[in-house]
Amino acid sequence: KFVAQFTVLGLLMLVAVGMMIIAAAITNPEFTAVHAALTFVKLWSAAMVLSVAFLALTSLCSSIFRQAPVSLVINFILLFALWFLSSFGEVFRLPGEQLAESAVQGLPSARPESVLGYVRFASVFHYAGDLLHPHWQRFGAAGLAHLGFALAFLGLGYVVLSKRDL
Repeated sequence: KFVAQFTVLGLLMLVAVGMMIIAAAITNPEFTAVHAALTFVKLWSAAMVLSVAFLALTSLCSSIFRQAPVSLVINFILLFALWFLSSFGEVFRLPGEQLAESAVQGLPSARPESVLGYVRFASVFHYAGDLLHPHWQRFGAAGLAHLGFALAFLGLGYVVLSKRDL
């Protein structure tokens, strides 16, 4: 089921990103074929890496709950909880993290330092911003984080299905 969903999503994203690249090429004459190809690969791969963890979460919910409406509601609740973990963790500075200057007035950020800042790393949303980062190391780390979450969700789904079917 997961592989079929991922395949369909990959094909849909192929069409959607292709249409974005065509629109960019039409509206911007400086958008060369090489730049279009590189942008296409980067956007499509980022979209697929981003979606793999969320598709795995959907598969986990589907394996836990037999009724589709219940699975859908729990999936939305879990998505919100993951977003909240990331947002909550960003409120705090990590212990020892330097104060960043505010972009508004050049003043130090007022974020308090706390171990609660580590909560952000428990959410797949924390890593999404680096999927379009220009440095491949940041993209690679974010991609590995998304794949790790996907494997964890799929592994839990497998455990649930194997326990239920025995």
